[in-house]
Amino acid sequence: MIEYGVMSDFEINKRVFAAVHGVKPLGYPHNADGRSVGNDCNGNYTWYDYCNDPADAWAIIVKHRICISPVTGEDGFPRGWLAKTEGVPSRGDDKPLRAAMIVFLMKLDRS
Repeated sequence: MIEYGVMSDFEINKRVFAAVHGVKPLGYPHNADGRSVGNDCNGNYTWYDYCNDPADAWAIIVKHRICISPVTGEDGFPRGWLAKTEGVPSRGDDKPLRAAMIVFLMKLDRS
């Protein structure tokens, strides 16, 4: 089983991009943030950051009915985020969209 939790945002973004677009992204991240993935269409580059940009991740979250909830410790302070969907274990992370993208990839692994 793949351990997505130890992967960088760039590695997760690459896997999500390939799953959504059906092609491999460029083999290097966007220079500005070091984590966005993209492709080239006739010299026009389009970049995606599913782990950090709601505009990129939201359609996936809705389509796959991924629920994102805050996790609060017994002391009432935030402890991170939990993402879940039917058929796969829930996943926690410090970043809500990253947790959702890991759940998305886990769901694809089970199909």
